[in-house]
Amino acid sequence: TLGTLDFSLLYDQENNALHCTINKAKGLKPMDHNGLSDPYVKLHLLPGASKANKLRTKTLRNTLNPVWSETLTYYGITDEDMVRKTL
Repeated sequence: TLGTLDFSLLYDQENNALHCTINKAKGLKPMDHNGLSDPYVKLHLLPGASKANKLRTKTLRNTLNPVWSETLTYYGITDEDMVRKTL
């Protein structure tokens, strides 16, 4: 298995913003020689190829159970975007 990710999404219609809160992950697969990993989360809002559609969390070192508690925000998101785009 690849592990689990705990996150939440909040669409702020008044400010046209999508808030993605990355809370924590659990049971990630070890990727480093020391049996641990340096995990981070990458978000892509599709369709779209611009850098504004790509966000990422901080990298946390040497853990398989990272806790980020980090909110990443996409700005300029319309009601139409909420229907046709995929995170």
